[in-house]
Amino acid sequence: MNLHFLIPGDINALSSSYIYDKRIVEGLIKKNHRVTVYRLADDFPFPSEESLNDCLRIVKKIPESDTIIVDSLAFGAIPSVLKEVYGKNPIVALVHLPLSVDPDFTTYQRTMVTALEQEALTMASKFISTSEYTSEVLESLGIEKKIITLVAPGMDSFSRKKKFPETPKQLLSIANLCRSKDHTILVRALSALKDKDWVLHCYGNLDLDRDYLSDLQSMIRRNKLQNKVFIHGTISGEALSEAYVTSDLFVHPSEFETYGMALAESLAHGVPVVASTGGGICKTVPAKMAQFFKPGDVYGLQAILEELFENSELYKRLYTQALTYHEHVQSWQKSCDLFEKAIRVDN
Repeated sequence: MNLHFLIPGDINALSSSYIYDKRIVEGLIKKNHRVTVYRLADDFPFPSEESLNDCLRIVKKIPESDTIIVDSLAFGAIPSVLKEVYGKNPIVALVHLPLSVDPDFTTYQRTMVTALEQEALTMASKFISTSEYTSEVLESLGIEKKIITLVAPGMDSFSRKKKFPETPKQLLSIANLCRSKDHTILVRALSALKDKDWVLHCYGNLDLDRDYLSDLQSMIRRNKLQNKVFIHGTISGEALSEAYVTSDLFVHPSEFETYGMALAESLAHGVPVVASTGGGICKTVPAKMAQFFKPGDVYGLQAILEELFENSELYKRLYTQALTYHEHVQSWQKSCDLFEKAIRVDN
């Protein structure tokens, strides 16, 4: 097949949606498909007129009948562009999360994209969702179930943690440093437990919201946690895997995730999870491997952490179950196989 991916921004960026897109593209190339990736402007999903015109020029050059796959960060914003190829090319929407339900948008931004997205939704012949939660959202927006295919992220084969302490001491958070990930409630919860034996390492993009990062660092200093909470930039590959294996507990304070790739990776390394119930998190993380709190509930998070710091039997139950997670996950090869099958024109 001749496949054309429209993806805003840098596909090499270390965030879950880009990692997904890149692994699928690489898998399809290995399957001998002719794949072209077009980098759209960074200002999507609120593109300038220039960005829209650039996108239009791209799609007009795509040969008729070739399949066009549009990442959801752009899909809902470009119905005027899709009209140019509607009926000429198969259009596949690759949906991490529909724009109209993105929790990071203001009410005004959501109003801006909702009408556009509703129009765009009528032009895709197929939808690939990256999570069970996203599939349900698409159905709620009126998309027929028969044209939605769930292709969850794959998982690499990781080394697993072999030795656990009696109670967790090394805490880990992998999430971009921005407001929606809500690191501040984690710091607030831990500030009430500073007499306990723990250390927290947070890894993520430091440049997305410098004001938020500054506020977070100030909070750490005010609570005298400089020797217990450490902020680091993004890591990947072996360094990331090592961070998982050397941790005892993965703590994810994010208010919302459609899937939560970092959560799945932690479990694949055998490390149990504490996370909010926001979005599709509970569909990704088995309850027997985790403890959950309501989004934004600092006292609920504090109570969970305090119990884990004191209850060795509970902690052992969680990590014993987490060590079995890898037995049930699909490989990236399987994800690519499902993706390939879903986009076949004759399917």
